[in-house]
Amino acid sequence: MVGGFGNTPNIVSVTDTPKAPFILSGEQNAIIIQAKILSTTVDSGNTGQTNVLRSGLTMAQYTSGDNINKWGAYNDGGSNGMATAQGFLWASVNMQNSQGTAQDTWALIVIGGGCLIEEDQVIGLDANGKTDLAYRFLWSTTFENS
Repeated sequence: MVGGFGNTPNIVSVTDTPKAPFILSGEQNAIIIQAKILSTTVDSGNTGQTNVLRSGLTMAQYTSGDNINKWGAYNDGGSNGMATAQGFLWASVNMQNSQGTAQDTWALIVIGGGCLIEEDQVIGLDANGKTDLAYRFLWSTTFENS
């Protein structure tokens, strides 16, 4: 999907999609890309349906090997790019087709833009991931603690 209005391919307009629940404000400034999520990606905290990746899941991009340029769930202890948080899944996505088979799936990922992020609403973000994303987003706790 490519948003209109002269956007670069694989970057969509925020007006093309509903508001993500983890963005408190500034969604009109969000930089959103269309990315291919690797079929083996799971949302380990989504009990009973780990194949459904929830909106706000912290995402990372593979940097080498067979899966280069595909995306998966951020894992600070991971390798091959998975230990570097790159953004958040915009909307929930089911990684299984109608037959229940996991497959690579296209999804939208917010990668920056100065949005105000509600930290309590993102999934899988730890201190190192927040550091990775420090200059891409504004954080609710920064304003709550000032």
